[in-house]
Amino acid sequence: MAEQIEQVEQLEQVNGDLRLPPKKGKRKKPDVVDFGPKTNVAMNILLGFLAILCVFPFLYIIVISFSSQGSLATNGFRLIPSEWSTEAYKYLWNMKGQLLQSYGVTIVVTVVGTIFSVSMIALYSYAISRKQFAYRKQFTFFAFFHDVI
Repeated sequence: MAEQIEQVEQLEQVNGDLRLPPKKGKRKKPDVVDFGPKTNVAMNILLGFLAILCVFPFLYIIVISFSSQGSLATNGFRLIPSEWSTEAYKYLWNMKGQLLQSYGVTIVVTVVGTIFSVSMIALYSYAISRKQFAYRKQFTFFAFFHDVI
């Protein structure tokens, strides 16, 4: 037992000699989001502007939907309409049967198309995953080429 302890101590000494000395004054890893204050302000302004550009069209459509048809005909599209109206929503409420039928067709086409597409992709990928498939490389290239384009 004493011999094993001595061997362990010798190994520890050898390992200790091979270790690199600890670094004095550890360097801080550069942080990706650690910009200077001026850069932070510039980035915030830029991202705020881009956010407004993304949200503005949706707000504009909502405001236009509350404009009257006469106001749109005489004044055109404005950010703040001269005359407010809920006629567009009354029209949609009166046409709710047609609207629901249209949504139904949209949902059915989307679900059926998605199921068909996933099935075809699964069959195609199964075929090209088999190493015994003779034209595996050509079909893989074809799938990759059409994904890129």
